Amino acid sequence: MNQALTYVGIAVGIVALIVLSGYLLPKDHVATVEKEYQTSPEKIYQTIRNFKDYASWRTGVASVEAHSDTTWSEVNKDNEKIKFGIKSENYPKYCIVEILNEDLPFGGYWEFEISSKGGNASVLKLTENGFVTNPIYRLMSRFVFGHTATLVQYQEDLFRKINQQ
Repeated sequence: MNQALTYVGIAVGIVALIVLSGYLLPKDHVATVEKEYQTSPEKIYQTIRNFKDYASWRTGVASVEAHSDTTWSEVNKDNEKIKFGIKSENYPKYCIVEILNEDLPFGGYWEFEISSKGGNASVLKLTENGFVTNPIYRLMSRFVFGHTATLVQYQEDLFRKINQQ
């Protein structure tokens, strides 16, 4: 009996430590990744802006539901839906895409900054200005997934898509 209580106490202590650690981390974060592409800024921008085609090249996106020219929902393989909207854009250099759901344990927006390097080379700087409200998810986001994981995956997917065309 005492041994069982000891194990329960240890388990409760570990969970409390995880939650407390999450609360001690900042809610907000900024993460940036850059990648060079052998194509024009226009081509990169058009591919990013064509959200209706995301399911054909984005990892984890099973389908896309367009709501308007500037808002859509991405549905993942588990049938979870996240709504996005274009907050600001300046073709072919700049676009801000924001998460519109208010019921998620995370949110924020991505800034897409596209610059020409001359010739047929361009650079996409992708910055996430995000927040994580749930302390456990905050801890996981910081130390397990990393704040740049989704940004890196997006850049890799985009690179494959651009090189297919």
